[in-house]
Order: sequence, then C-alpha cells, then structure tokens
Amino acid sequence: MENSSINVLVVDDEGTLRKSIVRNLVLEDFNVLSASGAKEALEILKVQKVHFILSDIRMPEMDGVKLLEKIRELDPTIPVVVLMTGFSEHTKEEVLAKGAQDMISKPFDIDRISQLIRDSVT
Repeated sequence: MENSSINVLVVDDEGTLRKSIVRNLVLEDFNVLSASGAKEALEILKVQKVHFILSDIRMPEMDGVKLLEKIRELDPTIPVVVLMTGFSEHTKEEVLAKGAQDMISKPFDIDRISQLIRDSVT
C-alpha cells in the first residue's frame, strides 16, 4: 500500500506538537487526520476509515489508555502507537497488554514512526 493511501490519525492535546507530527507525516505522503483529544478522535473514527493511530498518553478529558480501550471496542485491528512524555502512570507493558502496538517516548524519531506505520499497514 502506498503512503498516500494510508489514513493516519494523530491525537494529541498539545497543539504545537500535534501540528508538527501532522506536518512531518504529510511530508512522508500519508493522509493525516488530527484530533485535539480522545473524544474528537472517537468521533472521527465513527465517520472516517483510519489505518493507523498515533496518540498521546496524557490528555485532559480521557487519557491515551482509555482511548485505546475504546478504539479496541470499535475496531480491534487498527494499529495504535502511544506516545509518552516523561512520567506516566501507565507502564509500557500495561499499554501493550491493552492492545497497543508500541509505546514510544517523546521526543521520537519521525522516521521510526513512518516506518512503523508502513510496516503495520502494508
């Protein structure tokens, strides 16, 4: 599958970082959707086919682990990678056990993320 046919959803409440991730993934030729929080992400998933989700773990209205659980209820096959900055009350093992493909610490290598997307979807 070509990058241009892969829909990626980026979920992060930190606007500057979210826009930076989106910009970098667009440069890699992915179709990128973005949400500023979990509730917005769930609304997008109800109306848009998404092939890969990149989500922050710490968000105000619903954390990334709860979002992951809700994504699994909607579609257990969508690959999800959770991003973590500094401390989190959730461990990598817990996040993986709940169905995430990986948990990556920020700052991260966008090339690694792009490769994860390609490997997960193709």
